Amino acid sequence: MQRTHSWEAILGYGQKAQEIAAKLRSVANTSLSVLIYGSTGTGKGIVALMLHEMSNRKDKPFIKMDCGAIPTALIWDELFGYKKGSHTGASQSKPGRFQLAEGGTIFLDEIASLNLDLQRSLLGFLEERVINSPDDENPARLDVRVVSATNANLPDWVRDGHFREDLFYRLNEFELDMPPLRERADDLWYLATRFLCMANAEFETSVFGFSAAAVDYLSKCDWRGNIRELKNLITRATLFAGGVIEVEHLVYC
Repeated sequence: MQRTHSWEAILGYGQKAQEIAAKLRSVANTSLSVLIYGSTGTGKGIVALMLHEMSNRKDKPFIKMDCGAIPTALIWDELFGYKKGSHTGASQSKPGRFQLAEGGTIFLDEIASLNLDLQRSLLGFLEERVINSPDDENPARLDVRVVSATNANLPDWVRDGHFREDLFYRLNEFELDMPPLRERADDLWYLATRFLCMANAEFETSVFGFSAAAVDYLSKCDWRGNIRELKNLITRATLFAGGVIEVEHLVYC
C-alpha cells in the first residue's frame, strides 16, 4: 500500500494548490466519478492517488491504467479480463483491472485514447457496475471508484463525435482542473527547492540554492512540461552545480 503524503508536500502552498486540496477533501469520501483535466506534467496521476488515499477506500487497491500506452486490441482484456481458452493465447484466466480494483479505485489515464467501441464498453460497466463479457458465465458486480484523466478538451471531442457524450457525463460527475505551472508562480520556488533537496539526497551532493541570475532565469520560463519539466531540470542542474545552481547549469526551459 502506498504511503499517504500530505498534499502540501506534493502540490505546494499557493492559492491554486489550496483550491485543489479543498476540492479533493470535498469529494474524497463520495462515490462520484472524478475527471482530472490538465496538461502533461501537471501531476494528474499524483492527484488521483492522493484522492484515493484521502478516501475511505484507502486500504483497498489503487489500480492505474494508461489507456494511451496499451494497444487498442489489448485494452478490452486489460480492463475486463478473460477466461482460459477464451481466445488464442489465453492459456490461463486473467482478471481485468476492474476486478483487481474491487473495493478501491481505478485510475484511467489518457481516457481520450479509447476508441468509440471501447467507450461503449466502459459506459456499459459504469451504468451497471457488472463485468459482463462473452467469457463470463457468472457476471460479477463490482464496487470500484473510477477516476480518469486527460489533456484533451473532451467537450470539443464530444461535439466533433470523437467521444461519447453519455460517457463524458458518467466520467465527469466531479471535475478537477490541474493548472499549468506557469499559473502557479507562488509554488514555483517551493517546488524548485523541494526538487533540489531530493536531488541532493539522491546524488549525495550539497548544492544549497540558486544564484540571483538563476532565479530570474527560472522565473521567466514558460514551463510547457510543467512540474515534470521543472523536476527534471533541477535534477540535472544539481549534477553539474558546485555550491549553487547558476544559469549555465540550467540547460533549457
